[in-house]
Amino acid sequence: MKIKKIIAFSISVLLTLSLFGCSSPKDIFSFVLSGKNNTSDGLEISETLNKDAVFKEIDEISLTDSNYVSSLIYSNGKFYATTYSYEYTDESEESESKTIININVTSFTDSSDLNTITIKSEVQNKYYSDDFMGVDNSGNLYFVSNVTSDEDDSNTFYFEKFDSQGNLIETSEIPMNGSDDWVGKVCLDHEGNLFVTKAHSIDIFSSDFSAIGQYKMPDENVSITDMVVGNSGKLILVTSKWENDAPVYSAYNIDKNGTAIPLSCSDLLGNRTLFNSVGYEYIYRINSSVYAFDDGDTSAKEIVNFYDSDVNPNGIGEIVFSDKETFITYNSDEGIITKYKKVPREEVKDKKVITLGCVDTPYSISKEIIEYNKKSDSYRIKIIEYSAYNNSADAYAGTKRFNIDLTSGNSPDIIIAGNTNVNNLIDKGVFADLTPLMNEKNDIKKEDLVYSAQNTFAKGDKLYCIFPSYSVNCAVIKKKNYKEDMTIDDILEWENKTGNKALRAYMTRETVLMSMLNNCTDAFIDPETGKCSFDSDEFVKLLDYAATYPVETPEEYYTDSDTHEQDLRNDKALFDFQYLDNFRSFNYEMQATYGEETVLADIPVKGAKGYSISPQFIIGISAKSKNKDEAWDFIDSLIQPEKYNGDSSSYYGFPVLQSAFDKMKSEATEKYFYYDENNEKQYYDEYYYIGEDSYEVLPLTKEKADELADYVVHADQIMVWDEDLNNIINEETQPLFIGQKTSKEVAAIIQSRVQIYINEKK
Repeated sequence: MKIKKIIAFSISVLLTLSLFGCSSPKDIFSFVLSGKNNTSDGLEISETLNKDAVFKEIDEISLTDSNYVSSLIYSNGKFYATTYSYEYTDESEESESKTIININVTSFTDSSDLNTITIKSEVQNKYYSDDFMGVDNSGNLYFVSNVTSDEDDSNTFYFEKFDSQGNLIETSEIPMNGSDDWVGKVCLDHEGNLFVTKAHSIDIFSSDFSAIGQYKMPDENVSITDMVVGNSGKLILVTSKWENDAPVYSAYNIDKNGTAIPLSCSDLLGNRTLFNSVGYEYIYRINSSVYAFDDGDTSAKEIVNFYDSDVNPNGIGEIVFSDKETFITYNSDEGIITKYKKVPREEVKDKKVITLGCVDTPYSISKEIIEYNKKSDSYRIKIIEYSAYNNSADAYAGTKRFNIDLTSGNSPDIIIAGNTNVNNLIDKGVFADLTPLMNEKNDIKKEDLVYSAQNTFAKGDKLYCIFPSYSVNCAVIKKKNYKEDMTIDDILEWENKTGNKALRAYMTRETVLMSMLNNCTDAFIDPETGKCSFDSDEFVKLLDYAATYPVETPEEYYTDSDTHEQDLRNDKALFDFQYLDNFRSFNYEMQATYGEETVLADIPVKGAKGYSISPQFIIGISAKSKNKDEAWDFIDSLIQPEKYNGDSSSYYGFPVLQSAFDKMKSEATEKYFYYDENNEKQYYDEYYYIGEDSYEVLPLTKEKADELADYVVHADQIMVWDEDLNNIINEETQPLFIGQKTSKEVAAIIQSRVQIYINEKK
């Protein structure tokens, strides 16, 4: 019996190997056999609501002088925020024009005790380091400025020190270690020592700007990834070095003399976004969460989960803690500083958790998750973001873990999959059929979606995944030059007739090959059987055609770019590749770039569909989920009509809801407009320019809009960017492009290598 279990387990693991491309089977087996469930390389990840990481907003701080905060810090029991504003004076007979820089420093504990001082600087060609402002134990303020010279393009860096009222105490030039030296990041430790990163060293200065120490980089291949001050006041340095095709990270404490003490937590700190720390020695952020740990800890724990706190992590910048239970952050989207307080775990409301798994959370879905969780009294969407498993030793650990979970019975309820493996996952039975769920609810049905959404991820009458919006990748050509089912032979015929190249002047051999190939791989790889035909006459012809272009973009393109911008308009080029995401953008290109009526066309390769779609994100439900109804409720909420309303929409591209698609098409036949604060249409004139002449962009005709719509809604081939496949082709075509091998020889090699690669993935 035990032997049978071992064999069954081995088979189940082997089934997952096809999902990993070039991943080592040894690495995957080691990962699975280790028995790890919710931890990876010292990282604790909760698949339930983490009640110890929930915060709530308690205050908003608006800085009226600016909507951009340059730096945030915590010192001496207060928060400090720095903004910059500018004053300009015109030149007169008595004086030259000048720019006055206002450094605005606001200190506060909350919105009721704001205190702002303004420091004025009138030196010409002067700039301040955007991400540094230091405050010592006496309340003195520190800045780093840079003065440039118009005469010799030189840069001179300075320390500037002011008292708490903004009065200048001292300024000092920062010495450089050679003409190629520069000042990078600057940190002020708890003793008032300044640590300055330079090209090959970290120079250390006392509070009176005297040089007191230096840490020299071990060699020129070592670079600084981060430098912050820990809770203890020590300087924490993380470096990286490229070894054996991978970055190797090291972490140190640097004292004021420049002595580096290695830290045992290099693996935990490598490739992380670190913050100056209060409450914990080490604090860093991974997308939607903040993690922390202290010296001696073997794992980092999640101390803030933005989604569990109903906070949209998009747009959030620096995070500054005043203690373990309080932090502020600046949201550039809203232009305000927000203060958050930890919610006692006993006050966190219990809801049924529906898990949503992805490698990285799509930007456009974040707002939808927050809104949905706030509205629901019964359950909430909990994100399991697998990129958190990525670490200094394995940048793809999250992707591996994601695919293992999907095929091993540990799948999240809702799955957001990448373009490259979604069909593979459908074939392996990972996704549930959405059709019964759609039919059971008297709301959005399968037939309410555009053809592309109904068919791209369908098998027979079953639909496994949907997407809220999408763009189309295809070719655009003037209508007068269009020929149905165009091929490379048609391109060559046009080139021989006109003496011009069909594609624009910036194209090279590699960009021509990859631009065409990534939209027509179906001509050379059967998606059902995996059989390849890269040794076909058509692929040889494609290789030969790509080889007629230059190795690099001609210098003449850059020196005469204005002329080449009109190549398509002037029939100096035949067609171009188009990333189409709405009707208006196509209309603009048609009139501004081509100058006459155009059509969307397939990439001219025989045997290919010649177009592809790029979904904004692809979402489905695990076949093993016990919460399918609740999971569908959330997915259904993503494609409601109101989600596609103008400027308030989180989506870009064509809507998959047919009614919203038809509305977009109809509006493209109107004059350009925007919605004002009352949701009323305000019409305006849109122009394109040729040289100094301007021309009004006219709306699409109804007939042209219908023609475009018919093409767009019937595009159902997914755009797949396969990095490993592209690397094989790029590598093997180099001998052709430099004249060492023939196209047939190269095609035979590519056929062999790609077929092996595809077989390994199936």
